[in-house]
Order: sequence, then structure tokens, then C-alpha cells
Amino acid sequence: AGGDQSFALSVSGGVFSWGRNDCGQGQLGLGTNEQYVNSRQHVRSLSAIPVVQVAAGGEQSFALSVSGGVFSWGRNDCGQLGLGDTQGTTMKVEISLSQYLSISH
Repeated sequence: AGGDQSFALSVSGGVFSWGRNDCGQGQLGLGTNEQYVNSRQHVRSLSAIPVVQVAAGGEQSFALSVSGGVFSWGRNDCGQLGLGDTQGTTMKVEISLSQYLSISH
């Protein structure tokens, strides 16, 4: 759970969210800025991605896929989504981890 939003992960990897959604850019990942969502809603943008973990901050959220992909959405005015910009988003965006990884031998 985040500040005012909650997530549930089903056994099959589906992600559901509910709670406050008006902070920033729609931290529930539903594609809208609807102020409050009182019942669980399927996060459809993640439906084709088998998710193994979901984490939520105060106004932003993250998902980890089986293959290791990391997705973020919500408020991003300080770059907290890890996307390399400060534009918030109501839909999941995959974080490019290659910019953060450096392999040394």
C-alpha cells in the first residue's frame, strides 16, 4: 500500500488497485485522474505482463515482472519514477534499467 492507495496481486499475476488517485498523475495506474476509486479495479495496462511484485509510494507506484522488467506510474515532479524526466503518467511505463547498470570486470 502507498500513502492513500492500495494494490493487490492475484495468484495469476493480475494487478488490482483502489484508493486515492488524484495526486500527481493517477497513482493507481488506471489511465485516469479520477479522484477516488472505492472498489478494486484491474490495472489493464499490466494485464499482458506477469507481475510478481507491486510497490507503492506516496504518489507513485511500481511493478516488477517475472522477466525482471520494472514499470512505474504516478507523480514524477522530482523524477521519482526513474524515467529520466519529470513528467507524471497515469499508465505504466517501463524503466530502462540499462542507464543504471554498469558491468565491470
